[in-house]
Amino acid sequence: MPDPRPQVVSDQTGFTAFTTAMFGAAAVPGLVKLYAPGTMAPGDAVAPPADWWWSVSAMIGDYVLTCPARRAARTLEKQGHNVFVYYFSHQPTVSVNSYPTDEYGAFHGSEARHFRNLSFIFRPCVRD
Repeated sequence: MPDPRPQVVSDQTGFTAFTTAMFGAAAVPGLVKLYAPGTMAPGDAVAPPADWWWSVSAMIGDYVLTCPARRAARTLEKQGHNVFVYYFSHQPTVSVNSYPTDEYGAFHGSEARHFRNLSFIFRPCVRD
C-alpha cells in the first residue's frame, strides 16, 4: 500500500491531508488554527510560518521536540526537581548544519554553538 502522506505541502489542502494522516481528522481544525501561515501563538519567540510548508515544519518541530521537552519538565517539576527549560530563538548567521541560514530561523541544531557555555551557566554541584 502506498504511503498516504503527501510528500510536499504547498497549500492548506496539503496541510489538511498531512495532518489528517498524522493525527486524524478531528485534530485538523485545531491544528489549522494554531499553525496557519501568519499565525503567531501568544508569547511565541519565533516568527509565524510564512506558508503551509513552514506550518508543517513548525507543527512537527513542536510535536517531536518542544512538546516532549515541556512534558518532561512538568513531570520532573511535579517530582520536586528544579527544572529550567530554554527555547532558543536566536537565528544564527552561519551554521555547520546548513548554508545559508537566513531562511531557516532558529532551527534544530542552531543552539549547538551555545553548549560550551552550559558548564559556566550551570556550575556542577560539588558534594562533600
